[in-house]
Amino acid sequence: MPSVILKGHKEGYEFILKDVSSFNEIKKEIDEILKRVQNEKTSKGDKLTFALNTGNRLLNQEQRTEIEEIFENYPRFSIRKLNADVLSKKSFLEFLDNRTIHLCCEIIRNGQIKEINGDVLFCGSVHKGGILKATGSIFVLGIVEGVIHAGAKNDALAVVCGNMAHAQQVRIADLVEIVSETDYEDMQKLIYVNDLHVLDTAEVTELKTIRPKVFTQNGGLI
Repeated sequence: MPSVILKGHKEGYEFILKDVSSFNEIKKEIDEILKRVQNEKTSKGDKLTFALNTGNRLLNQEQRTEIEEIFENYPRFSIRKLNADVLSKKSFLEFLDNRTIHLCCEIIRNGQIKEINGDVLFCGSVHKGGILKATGSIFVLGIVEGVIHAGAKNDALAVVCGNMAHAQQVRIADLVEIVSETDYEDMQKLIYVNDLHVLDTAEVTELKTIRPKVFTQNGGLI
């Protein structure tokens, strides 16, 4: 049974690496296939790119370097991308963290900054001069007198839900609104970035219509 299977696509070739094979055998077969393709008259002179699909095997940096060194022996060939059917533990935990609705009940005092990955259900208190920052949306059931910053990594699809009448600022992505200069009602509101890339408000009941993907999130606790 071959350890490496070569497939052709419009955008180039693909190597499928059998995850049950030894890495040394995979390297040997990649080198043999590249040598054979290089010697084919029909492809002589062409620049070819290869995708590598490692299946259920995750290559470490040393293994990636070894494969790259094989390709360096064939100037006409290059690696286009590297795919795997699995994630590293670190990548998987980061993925879950960014898709989790976290519960936060802390008191954020003047000068303090609380940063959270993903969406936040906030039941605590943000004092003046304090900042609550999340990469996702922020749903406020507590008291906010400081700064709320949703979509902190430039996610304009994030929203802020809650009573922002006493906040100093509301930020979503790169947009900032100073609450003292805005007529926020003393009630629960939805704040979002509209199609004109401007902060806008709506009733909380419109959340599902304006941002339907919010309802696909999972729950979590910090």
